[in-house]
Amino acid sequence: MATACIHDNRMVCASTPDGCSRRSFLDQCDMYEYNCDYGTKYSTKSTQSPCMGGQQDYGCSL
Repeated sequence: MATACIHDNRMVCASTPDGCSRRSFLDQCDMYEYNCDYGTKYSTKSTQSPCMGGQQDYGCSL
């Protein structure tokens, strides 16, 4: 996905599959590139800028 993606500069909020980590990315392409470079599996949750609320989902270890 990272190599074929066209940047649109629409900020996205993404989280890990377990919901315990969230972060903002410049756009979806930036998220795909980050996943590729660092072996992570962030996926888009909303188009908020930046990710609102820093609270982890219930059951995440601190």
